[in-house]
Amino acid sequence: MSARTKVIRKMKNVFKINCSRNILDVIDQINPIIQGWVNYFRFGNSTRCFSYVKDWINTKVRKHMQRASKRKGIGWKRWSKDFIQNLDYSPITKFVYLESHTV
Repeated sequence: MSARTKVIRKMKNVFKINCSRNILDVIDQINPIIQGWVNYFRFGNSTRCFSYVKDWINTKVRKHMQRASKRKGIGWKRWSKDFIQNLDYSPITKFVYLESHTV
């Protein structure tokens, strides 16, 4: 099993267990997982993998917020990309941005 699959499974469990909690509480719980994963894999060419995980987290955060507001869909029009990225799950976002612009 790849490391990406393992980290997504860990975060999936956090989202599943905390489905009725505030999104900021969920983000506080997934941040250490993301930070540890990013710190471990920051060496090497892992930009593609980081962007996949970042997009997955973005979608899960949107789905969580949509369920909390009792709406359908994922909320692409309701919440901007900047709004979602400013919710403090930023370690992977900052690293992917820096990594892709230094190469």
